[in-house]
Amino acid sequence: AQNGDDSSGGGITFYETGTYSVSAPQYGAKIVYNEDDDEFAIGTMHNNTFLRQIHMDRGSESVIMQNVKLETDSTNGPFVLLTKTDTSVADGDSLCRIISSNSDRGSSTATSQIQWFATEDHDSNSCGTKIVFSVTPNGNSQSETTAMTIDQDSSVTVNGDLTVTSGTSGDATLIISADTDNNDENDNARLWFKQDGDLTEGAIQMSSNVLNIINNVS
Repeated sequence: AQNGDDSSGGGITFYETGTYSVSAPQYGAKIVYNEDDDEFAIGTMHNNTFLRQIHMDRGSESVIMQNVKLETDSTNGPFVLLTKTDTSVADGDSLCRIISSNSDRGSSTATSQIQWFATEDHDSNSCGTKIVFSVTPNGNSQSETTAMTIDQDSSVTVNGDLTVTSGTSGDATLIISADTDNNDENDNARLWFKQDGDLTEGAIQMSSNVLNIINNVS
């Protein structure tokens, strides 16, 4: 197929009967390799405009899409699968990422992301993983900060304030639960207060079915 661009009739063109013109169809679709912009594009035509829903730059491994919508009527519903094919994943390696960026900051720089890391060397029986959520604070366009981490043991670390709210109606409930199978009285629900170099200076906790309010600072 010949070289084409967004407005010419180059490439491979599909068109509805009666809507064809020399330059482009009014309604239809196009597959185009644009030599001037070094890209390959696929998209539909609507009102004489090539929408370019999918395009790939020559020399890049990226596929650029306008929007992604996944639909299926299967029992489990649609899914997105991100796979790292490296078979020698080591502790600390990045496994995959979902990245947000914008043209104001530069398309090659992330403004926020969700990233998965290995928490141990991986093999067929060991695949420890943690998830890190990062954001960019106001007025700091050059640095992401970690907002939340879900570790391999299901523990969650939140950096910043945590607000529990029910909005304008209903109760807001924060539940701390332990010993859900009622088989060990040494498993207790606890709320610890730390500061001054990670010192536990106070606590509200259960102990042998007794509520204790503790101050460790004299």
